[in-house]
Amino acid sequence: MGQLQVGDRVSSIAKDGQVVFSEVYLISHLGHHLKPLDFIGIEFKLPSGEKGKVCMTPTHCLFREDRLMIFSQDVIGGATKILVLDDQNKLVPVIADKVTRVSEC
Repeated sequence: MGQLQVGDRVSSIAKDGQVVFSEVYLISHLGHHLKPLDFIGIEFKLPSGEKGKVCMTPTHCLFREDRLMIFSQDVIGGATKILVLDDQNKLVPVIADKVTRVSEC
């Protein structure tokens, strides 16, 4: 996320469930260094066995396995299944192994 810039394209899910790429038009936390922000770190393991981690603000939305959105602050370690992209750009469900509050991503 630290390298993301306006104009970059990021993956998202269309209404029909297909993966699409959308242009970043705003980064709302650019001035966060002026006051501390809390972030949520979510660790998981892909079906390939590779470990992954995402870091986002507590009210950042992500998709559960059933394709409903959930705030990152509501993800429960060891229980919540979220959708992530694998190394072939396919959405796969993974269990959030560990969820922590962090001060930096």
